[in-house]
Amino acid sequence: MLKMNENAGPLRIGVLGMQGAVIEHEGALKRADESIEIVLVRSPDDVKNLDGLILPGGESTTISINVARGALLPILQEWIHAGRPTFGTCAGLILMSKPNMGGFDCTVERNYYGSQSDSFVTTVLHNLKELGPSSKGVFIRAPAIQEVSDQVTPLAVIDHIAGQQIVAIQQGNFLGTTFHPELTTDPTWHRYFLKIAKAYKKQALEAYQ
Repeated sequence: MLKMNENAGPLRIGVLGMQGAVIEHEGALKRADESIEIVLVRSPDDVKNLDGLILPGGESTTISINVARGALLPILQEWIHAGRPTFGTCAGLILMSKPNMGGFDCTVERNYYGSQSDSFVTTVLHNLKELGPSSKGVFIRAPAIQEVSDQVTPLAVIDHIAGQQIVAIQQGNFLGTTFHPELTTDPTWHRYFLKIAKAYKKQALEAYQ
């Protein structure tokens, strides 16, 4: 059973260490806030006492297989079903849109923009004032968010040949991007996720006392 981090000290953020840009996410988190503690998540015990969890990009099928083999699936499902702060990038977002994992009430199409050779960097236009006007987004075999329910808030879009595309969403304590913010030097998205995690922890500690 998941435990709340009862320590009022720095945030403890887990990064799923099965595949993907794990080191890059760790670097982005430190750029956002040097004081946080980062936990590499590879076993169920690693999920205990976290304040937030990042599901990195990579190959979503491979990540799913590795998670199941490592007996992580039940505790990750419990984490997400409890509404705890979770940030999914690219394949991580795909995992959070699947019925067996849960998280986002949205429909996602894998590899929407093409293969690895079709990767691109473009300007991401933000819809939320506190994120600033824009940032750079790295799209590598990126998915597309096709449909969202009224429970989901689009946070950013890009202008694409196929029309304007939603590339970042939020649903409660869940944050997701179809691009890789960790592959830039701009910590905007990780800083925003830490804000979500910090607010959740504050509320949980107040309820616990």
